[in-house]
Amino acid sequence: MKKTLLALALVTAGLAASPVFAQSAPADGGWFVNGGLGQSDYSHVQYKKNDTLYDINGGYRWSVTTDFLLGVETGYVHPGSFDTRYGYGTMGYRKARVHGWTLGANARWLVAENWYVGARAGAYRWNGSGSTLGSTMPVNYTGHGTDWYAGAGFGYSFNNGVSLGLNYDYYRAKKNSANFTTKGPSVSLEYNF
Repeated sequence: MKKTLLALALVTAGLAASPVFAQSAPADGGWFVNGGLGQSDYSHVQYKKNDTLYDINGGYRWSVTTDFLLGVETGYVHPGSFDTRYGYGTMGYRKARVHGWTLGANARWLVAENWYVGARAGAYRWNGSGSTLGSTMPVNYTGHGTDWYAGAGFGYSFNNGVSLGLNYDYYRAKKNSANFTTKGPSVSLEYNF
C-alpha cells in the first residue's frame, strides 16, 4: 500500500510541473485547520511495526501566485503506541510510545481544477518512552528531543472551504541510542476559513 501511495504522489507531483494542468482561478490564502488519521510504521525489531497515527494542525497560507500557496503551521501528532513482539516483553522490553508538537512551513500547488499537491516540513518536539538494546539487557528510556518532520501529499478541494487529502509523513525522533522515528500514510480533512 505504501508503494502505491508514493507512486500516486509522484505522478501527481509530475502533473504539477505541466502547464496544461495549471489552474486558471486565483488561489485564496487564509486560515486553515486539518486533522489526519492513518497508519504509522515503527521499524524496530523488538516492537510490532504498525499503529494508528493521528494529527491535528492549524495555520495560515498566503497566495504567492495564482496556483501556489505558502504558509506556516503548528500542530500535534500521535504516531502511536507500539507493543513488544512475541518474547521481547518477557526479556524486559516495555511498550514504546511517542507523540509531539510540530511547527513548520507548508506549500500547496493547484495542479488542476480542484486538485492540489502539498508539502510540509519543520521542527518536531517529541516525547517518547520505550526500551533500547543495552550491552547485555534492554535499557528503559523516557525522554524528549527536538528533531524534524516532513511530508508530501495530494488532494481534492470540494469547495473553497473543505478538502480531502492523502499524505505520507516522516517524523524523526532520535536521541543517543533511543530511536522513536515513525513514518506512514494518512488521510486528512481540511477546513479553510
